Amino acid sequence: MKTRYFFDMDGTMAVWNNVSNEELYKENYFLNLEPNFNMVELVNQMLREGKEVYSCSHFLTDSQYALEEKNKWLDKYVPSLDKEHRVFIPYGQSKAEYFNEHGLTPIILTDFLIDDYTPNLLQWEEMGGTGIKFLNGINHTHGTWKGIKINNLYHIYNQMYSNIKSKMMETENCIIPNIKQNGVTYMCIMYTDNYTVYVNGGEEVLVKNNKEDIFYQGDENYNIYYNLITDVLANEVKPLFDTVTEEYALLHNIYDANQWRKDGTFSAKPGQEITKDVYNQIFNCMIPLSLPFNESTVQVSAGFMMGEPYDYKNGQHTYLAFGQNEYSYYYLGEMDRNGKLYNLEEENELESEEDYEME
Repeated sequence: MKTRYFFDMDGTMAVWNNVSNEELYKENYFLNLEPNFNMVELVNQMLREGKEVYSCSHFLTDSQYALEEKNKWLDKYVPSLDKEHRVFIPYGQSKAEYFNEHGLTPIILTDFLIDDYTPNLLQWEEMGGTGIKFLNGINHTHGTWKGIKINNLYHIYNQMYSNIKSKMMETENCIIPNIKQNGVTYMCIMYTDNYTVYVNGGEEVLVKNNKEDIFYQGDENYNIYYNLITDVLANEVKPLFDTVTEEYALLHNIYDANQWRKDGTFSAKPGQEITKDVYNQIFNCMIPLSLPFNESTVQVSAGFMMGEPYDYKNGQHTYLAFGQNEYSYYYLGEMDRNGKLYNLEEENELESEEDYEME
């Protein structure tokens, strides 16, 4: 399965003119339609990125010019869109129904129709796809479309992908609920008839075989499924994957690589859960020290201290300490070689003082 994007022409890629029906049948009418440059640039950018893009436009079957001129218009403004990715549908026929009737594969959730006409979008979503309404300045006067909307007011590429991510997360969470596996919560990032792909806060992928209701992770069957969807994961799901894991980390107060980059320095709080990639990056940055196991580290089953001293307190060097328990990873705080935690105790004392002052 690969995400597909279907762009309407009249009123979306091309600026629509409110003219009489007679004008629509005149020679050069469709050929001379002014392009919506922001939308055309969006289509060309997506083609450059290797995304599967189609034009999807109605045409007047009783016009001797319409079909030929629409093709010439695309040749001029979207020259890299080949003939196989240009879909022309007889005027009056549903775009969604046309796909099913002509064997253009079933429409699924990751088939996006970008169109300026609400009935087209509603029919598309009824058939299983996702609609995106382009607000072109003359439509959306009744506000009946409640789905994804984009406009010309600011960067249209960022608008579309930001809204798609939000919509997909809402939809997937509605259709495919979060699950727990080995005590770890996973969020759905992709669903097909054959498999469901989940991810946790540590960016670990879990694959479910929907036909047999079996979960795969780290075994031979998992590798087979992972190889099948690796292109989708890399090219289509990766932006969504990043957003989901970031939202998961934010929701559960997990310190992740995105927060690390934003902070510019490691600033997790003592006792805070961190993601697996943060844990591994710190582990691999220098030779680690063994983690002393005592009452301070009873909540973890493995861990390490960074090999370089962080501070010097009470006649002891302190080191940043990290631990893990099953699939969860933690920043424990500053610890000396005897296993005494310092800044966690200090922070608790500070919080107690603040509570006392507030009372």
